[in-house]
Amino acid sequence: MPQLNQLSTRNFKSQLMLVFGGLVTIWLVVVGGYFVQKNTDAVATNGGDAVHATAIATAQLLSTEVRERSQEIDLLAKSFLFTETDLSNYKIREALESRQKVHGEYLWIGVASLSGKVLQATNGVLVGEAIESRPWFRAGQQGSYAGDIHEAVALAKHLQQIKPNQPLRFIDFAAPLFDSHGNLQGVLAAHTSWDWVTDMVVNKVQEPLANRASEILILNRHGEVLYPFDKIGTTHLPAGIVPSRPYQVLSWPDEGRFLTSVVPVNNIAQLNLNWQVVVREPVDTALLPVRQLREKLLAIGVLSILLFVAVAYYFAARTSQPIEALAAAATRVLSRERNIEFPKVTSGTSSEVAQLCTSFHRMTESLLAREQELNELNASLEQQVAERTAELTRANERLSILATHDGLTGIANRRHFEDRLSLAFQLSRRTMDEYTVMMVDADHFKRINDTHGHDIGDAVLRQLAHILKSQVRVTDLVARYGGEEFIVLLNDSGNNDADADADADALQVASKIRAAIEVANFPQVGQVTVSIGLARSTATDSSKEQALKRADEALYKAKNKGRNRVVYQ
Repeated sequence: MPQLNQLSTRNFKSQLMLVFGGLVTIWLVVVGGYFVQKNTDAVATNGGDAVHATAIATAQLLSTEVRERSQEIDLLAKSFLFTETDLSNYKIREALESRQKVHGEYLWIGVASLSGKVLQATNGVLVGEAIESRPWFRAGQQGSYAGDIHEAVALAKHLQQIKPNQPLRFIDFAAPLFDSHGNLQGVLAAHTSWDWVTDMVVNKVQEPLANRASEILILNRHGEVLYPFDKIGTTHLPAGIVPSRPYQVLSWPDEGRFLTSVVPVNNIAQLNLNWQVVVREPVDTALLPVRQLREKLLAIGVLSILLFVAVAYYFAARTSQPIEALAAAATRVLSRERNIEFPKVTSGTSSEVAQLCTSFHRMTESLLAREQELNELNASLEQQVAERTAELTRANERLSILATHDGLTGIANRRHFEDRLSLAFQLSRRTMDEYTVMMVDADHFKRINDTHGHDIGDAVLRQLAHILKSQVRVTDLVARYGGEEFIVLLNDSGNNDADADADADALQVASKIRAAIEVANFPQVGQVTVSIGLARSTATDSSKEQALKRADEALYKAKNKGRNRVVYQ
């Protein structure tokens, strides 16, 4: 009897498998290779055209928007208000501020006299300051001007930073101002935010391309990156660009190969701007459809092979009863039936059927074992996810406590107290409900540390914190302010008509605290006393720090009067 793993090429199964397998392989190589090559060329062309079209659209958008801003400033300078009105007239400032409200991209609009002094400006910023050395002032006297991007200089300290970790950057626009007789009388200037340009690119060009991996860069005349901010100084345009080509495949240093298109920003050369728009897309991403096509063709090939193998088995089964029984067993395997009986291998069974029976039997056992392993693995992963989620929840709760509580005493920390004090101050401004600040300082605490050590000193602080919390209401806040100093926020429920009662209540609470600490026994230390300074907020307070300062001054007086006492400021 021949060995099961040595099949003759002359038996029916082997010949049928060779014929069908060969046909499928030839079909995959010839037809699949042709379609892959055609699709590669088409995808590369389409990707390049898309990158180039994006670059053109971005360049046209920048050109149009910058030109419109320049024309807008030029038309405003020629308006009746500026030619027929004295430049110091208040109506000019109103017009400038109105224009700024309509066009949020203008961070500053101003009018300068021929002497180089700012006469009018939005929100009064830079009014009276000398700007004769600014490039826009000198160029604006000659005609319409648009300056290249630069960081804020004089305006940096007057305007709020728009984006964190990014300096304010401007594009300057200027135009000459003539009176009704055609005499030059000043310069109209505007500073637009560079963020306006970048946001415009993101909103109108970048976001519609969110489903692609294209990246847009804006470069100045020297080839330096202006946008995006994180590429400044780190990304440089590679050499070897051919201007006549709409797109090229370039190797960017330390980044890889990109499908790249470089388009100059046209129609603003008269404004002395020479920007370039660069749109690039990783070659791997651009050719992703080709890779997906290969995978699809491979899957189709595998399915085709399986299909033709199934056909081969069908014809073989019609010639052999054992093969029919084997096919039935295979069907039950696909249905995931249990306890499947395969045809028994006897001495009269052909080597092909014997090998098929053995292979299918082993495959079934392997699949069932893998399915069991996968079920167990899924159950284990779900348990791990639940445990990690619970751990994360507990960690977040611990972080919240650490952020608002003192690690030594367990009471609120200084940051939490200042947040509550801010809320109390804002509430008092709206409702006239006042509050009291109590500053508590342990007397001669340094002597305790020097005599008994810091561990005993820490224990004293914890006991003081416990006594303080036990003597106030749950609506009041006790916090460690620093070192041996504690602070208490007492919320008053009355108004201005009950000042005397509120003061008496605060003094009573402070006296209870001082007395409770004085009679308390502190292990290894004995008696500890505290000095307390009290201050109540008033309707004339302009900031939360004023009541805090009065409480601190009262504490200082308590110390100077001999300690272990309460002083109300």
